[in-house]
Formats: sequence, C-alpha cells, structure tokens
Amino acid sequence: MKTLSPLFATLLTAALFSQTAWAAGAVGRKFSSTSENETPVVQEQSPAMATPPTAAVAPTNTTAESTSTPRTPKSNVKKKIKKPIAAEIKAPIAEDSKSVPSVTPQETQASAPVEAVQTTSSTSSMESTSYKLQAGDLLRINVWKEEELDREVLVMPDGTITFPLIGTFSVNSLTTADVQRTITQKLIPFIPAASVTVVATETRGNAVSVIGQVTKPGEVIMTRSMTVMQALSQAGGLTPYADDDDIVILRKKDGKEDSIEFDYSDIARGRNLETNITLVPGDVIVVPTQSLF
Repeated sequence: MKTLSPLFATLLTAALFSQTAWAAGAVGRKFSSTSENETPVVQEQSPAMATPPTAAVAPTNTTAESTSTPRTPKSNVKKKIKKPIAAEIKAPIAEDSKSVPSVTPQETQASAPVEAVQTTSSTSSMESTSYKLQAGDLLRINVWKEEELDREVLVMPDGTITFPLIGTFSVNSLTTADVQRTITQKLIPFIPAASVTVVATETRGNAVSVIGQVTKPGEVIMTRSMTVMQALSQAGGLTPYADDDDIVILRKKDGKEDSIEFDYSDIARGRNLETNITLVPGDVIVVPTQSLF
C-alpha cells in the first residue's frame, strides 16, 4: 500500500484535472449557447427589427427609406429638384431663341448703306431749310476765351456786318453756320484755334408787310414759315370794307416786281387752297377797299 499510494495519488490528480477541464468546457459551451439564444431576444426588443426582412424593403416607399437611410431622401430630392429647374431654364432660352430673328452678315451689310443714305438725306434737308439771314437781323457772336470779341451785330440794309480784326463782309442769304465758318477762317492769322459761335437772336429781316383794309396794317415778323392766311391773321384780319376778291401779293424776283393774285373768299370756303402760298421775306400783301359802285 505504501508503494501504490503515490501512483494512486497521481491517477487521482489526473482524474480530477480532466474532470475540471471537462467542466470548464461545458461551462463555455453553455455560455456560448446562451449568448446565441439571447440574440433573437434582443432583435425582438428592437422596434426596427420587428418587421420581417421582406417587409422592411419596400419597392417605392419613401417613408421606409427615410427611416432606414436618412441620406438617401436628400439625394433623391436633389435629383427631383434639379430636373424641373433645368427644364424651366432651358424652356425660356429656347423660346427667346425662336423669337429673336437671326441676322446674317449679308443683311447687315445691306442695311448699312440704307441708314447712311437716310442720314445724309436728313442732313441735307436740314441744311436746305436753314434760315437765310436778311437785312435787319441781329446776331450774337462769341469767340471762346476772347471776351473782347464777344458782341451783337446788326445786319445792315446791304446785307453786311462788321467784326473786329476782320472788317466788313457780306452775310446776305447765308446761314448762321456759314457765318461761323467764315469768321473762323478770317481769324486764323490772329487766333489760329478760334472757337466761334454765331446765333441769330432776332430775325427782324424775316418779315412781310400787310397794307390796306386790315385791322393792324404794318410789318409782320415771321418767326416760322408763314402762309398768306396766317399773315392776314397776324394783322388782325380783314375789315368790313376789304375787297376779299382782289387781294394781291407783291414779290420782288430777279430784280422785278411780280404780282400774285389771292382770292380770300375761295380759301375761306376751302377752294383753290394751292393759292394760299408760303410767303418769303420782303413780300407785300395788299388788301384793297371795296368799290362803292
């Protein structure tokens, strides 16, 4: 017994060790099985996992997508917004492009000469209708930075004016622009870069005379283009003793006096309107008196 006791002790120790190891393994297996069994319980407690897997993925349900993945709806919203905005922007551009006619280079080149011709014709018509200076007109002449040369001059009966450094020269039947160029050229020896301005302040020479049976006989200054009827109205109209059938206009042409008949009665009734001619400076309207017999 004494020799077997150490061997028995060794076997007993080995048996105890193996039993301990088996018990530890059983405990580990039980713990792992317990954790596996607890996993469904946790899933049952989560409200998100309560629905079946097939029901959680809806085909076109935006609410389910927003619950599971918050960022997905933002990308979908952006796509839905961008498409209408792009369509709205492109639509007006397409409409504007249709409404704006296309201009070819040939059309542009063809239209340019027409505009040039229109501009030239309008300029020439303005020059042709510019007022021609007459004897008795009053002019205001200014030379920039030359105050001693600024003055008013009267067109003399012979159609001439006198200006310092230049002397006397004719302005009869010239426009103010013509007089301005003439003075500028004549001042070059004295003031090479002279800037001259000429303005007609009073057009006393642009006048006609009305005599005879009118309310206010005398001179009528024409501040604009005037016909015979307008001049008679400026003179106050005819008196009761006027012979309205024998009115004449005396006009000097090429150094000779010419007589133009004017029938007031016809014009008053709207007939022979072409006889209501436009007057020129120097015309004389004669309204005779009715005959007693």
